[in-house]
Amino acid sequence: MEQKGSCLIAVKGYIVGCINGTSLSQFQNTGPFLKESNIVIADSPIVKDISQLMPIKLANQSSSRKELNLVDHPGHQYRMLYVYGKMETYFKTTGITNIKTHKLGFKEMNEYIFDF
Repeated sequence: MEQKGSCLIAVKGYIVGCINGTSLSQFQNTGPFLKESNIVIADSPIVKDISQLMPIKLANQSSSRKELNLVDHPGHQYRMLYVYGKMETYFKTTGITNIKTHKLGFKEMNEYIFDF
């Protein structure tokens, strides 16, 4: 997806890991997880192809970092996440930054609707 500028967008995906470094190629999908500053989502909980991943920035001191990071919450891996935030380039690919709201779903849920 080519991106120019930024916009607010709602996305959903499974939390599959985090990026342990400075590029998407340093995607980590097994614990122990080392980075609190980001998570990565995908359309399926078993995706490992980095071209199908979307990084999510967990800003310092934010509720999203406290509630979603895999260092403190490794059990969140493979859970569905619904997030509303700014779509921007992050880790040199399309990602979500500046989260406005988020909601964790459950592994067995197919759909989950929430208000922004």
